[in-house]
Amino acid sequence: MKKRELGYLALFSFVALLGGPLYAAEKLIIKTDRERMMKVFAHRMRVEDPETVRSTYEYFAPRFSLPPRVNLSGVRDTLNFYAEQNADFKNRKPEEFVDHSLLDELEKEGFFKKFGG
Repeated sequence: MKKRELGYLALFSFVALLGGPLYAAEKLIIKTDRERMMKVFAHRMRVEDPETVRSTYEYFAPRFSLPPRVNLSGVRDTLNFYAEQNADFKNRKPEEFVDHSLLDELEKEGFFKKFGG
């Protein structure tokens, strides 16, 4: 691994350790406090129509996962898309770009169980 890549990994690790608990708490609120989140969705989307907010919540809420893992098939699709324009991406694997080791460690310690995950 190049020195620059190690620097990014160290920075990501630091951010993940700080942000992981916040992200987990947010996902728990999304999944368990429907009314609160619908108000947040309405505010963020600048939408007043309750039906639009409800359908948006119902679409997105189940898609949040605990632990918050990256979907490797989505990364694979992205790599395939970029491989059409750039041969450097042609034989790359999603696992080269995604490191779940921090999530694995937190999960092993039971961290996500505190949040219902």
